[in-house]
Amino acid sequence: MISCIGSCAHRFESKLGGEIAGLFYIIGATLTFFMSFIIGKLFKHELTIAQILVARGIAMFLILLYIAKAQGHPLYPTSKFEEKIRMVRSGVGMCSIFFPMVLIHYLPLSEISMIGNLGYNVLCIADYFVNNARIVPREVAGALLSFLGVTMILKPDYTNHLFFGYPLNPVKQTHDEYATGGLRIILILALVVLNVAWAFSIVILKKVKHMSSLTINLPQGILMSLAAGMLSIGEGKLLEPSLVLYLVLMVVGGLSGALNLLFLTRGSQVGKPGMNGVISNVNIVYTLVFDLFYLKEPFNPSAFTGAVIIIAISVTLSIMKMKDTKISK
Repeated sequence: MISCIGSCAHRFESKLGGEIAGLFYIIGATLTFFMSFIIGKLFKHELTIAQILVARGIAMFLILLYIAKAQGHPLYPTSKFEEKIRMVRSGVGMCSIFFPMVLIHYLPLSEISMIGNLGYNVLCIADYFVNNARIVPREVAGALLSFLGVTMILKPDYTNHLFFGYPLNPVKQTHDEYATGGLRIILILALVVLNVAWAFSIVILKKVKHMSSLTINLPQGILMSLAAGMLSIGEGKLLEPSLVLYLVLMVVGGLSGALNLLFLTRGSQVGKPGMNGVISNVNIVYTLVFDLFYLKEPFNPSAFTGAVIIIAISVTLSIMKMKDTKISK
């Protein structure tokens, strides 16, 4: 069964075309990211976030390694150029998880999450600089409007559940506890630079379209586990869940994390980064809906309007892209 996954994906891309297939891959990436995201929300009292990430990283590596061996993909890139691409992608990907976890003690969760979504919305610009891609005005406008929707959802007073389910008390969480002055500006700029770097690490994947997504992502699990391990040591806090629960979290978190990396990587290799970035904003809509119905968050008109904007832009641009593809054929 596993051995036929690659051939099925190839037929899928051939039938739909790379950019349309890329849209479906990115939709898969948003869903699998959300699956791994809610684990932190559901089990935040059973495990620290660092412990969850360690388990997820180990399982991700083992799952990717198994699939790569089953399909006969190389464990190492065939050239130094490909190895550089892989290490840049893995390193920046690891930092994009580790650094925000450190900043959570210095900046409001809403600001961290908001800036974290910035990377999606500069993909079209990064694609222009890295791949000399044509800038499509509707994609730029779509990214701007979608990011507006993100800011309407993640406004400063919405800080309780949105960042990996990190257990903070909204009553005690005041701006007096966070960094101020020059330090605050430096931390915000560092986070902005990191997310722009993340966007560039995504668009460079188009330079290795024929490189296996499995080969590209093998280091991710190990780097994630190392980073989470260091975070755990820094926190000096460990919870003791049941062995069964920990194994379940490893499997579910590892599988969703591995699938997320594969979908995101392949979608970035064959798809249109500008379109993919707009679709990726839907992540925050899933979270909003989950918080509303499962965590019983109060209805917020501003956040609801932001979600409508994101969905409307994503659907409209996707339909327009599909129509363009049919015309070109």
